[in-house]
Formats: sequence, C-alpha cells, structure tokens
Amino acid sequence: MIDIGMRMLTPRELFRAQGFPTDYVIEGVWDGLDSDSPTWRPFAKDVQVSCCGNSVCPPLAEAIVSANCGHLQAAGQERKTEAEG
Repeated sequence: MIDIGMRMLTPRELFRAQGFPTDYVIEGVWDGLDSDSPTWRPFAKDVQVSCCGNSVCPPLAEAIVSANCGHLQAAGQERKTEAEG
C-alpha cells in the first residue's frame, strides 16, 4: 500500500461535513438516566465513524419531511415559535 500523505477525517469533521451541528454529541452516551447515578460511556473512534456512516444528515431529513409531511413540519414550526416567544 502506498501512503499518499493524506490524513483521515476525524469523526467530528465527518459529522460536520454531513450537516450535523457543532454541538451534536458523538463522543458517547449517558447510561442510566432514569437512575440516581447516570454514567457516561464514551464511544471509541471507530464507533463514532460507523455512526456517521449510518446516519441521515439533518438537511436531508428536513427536505424529506418538508416534501412528504408538511402537516408535521407546520406543527413543529408552531412549537418552535411558542418556545421562542
């Protein structure tokens, strides 16, 4: 195999390239949120990358919902307006 001198993208870079917001949590998950002592379980880098590969980016999901579920989008906009106002 020949090294072409290019680095691999980090999991964060992959998620950002797909349209996920900067604050989207990809580093792990909280287990036991229904208990008195939740614990943070970090994801390995390969798990983070595989999650990105199996994801649907937010802009695409929004476009699909807009095209097929206008009534749901209208309800979501109403809730957003109420929360902001």
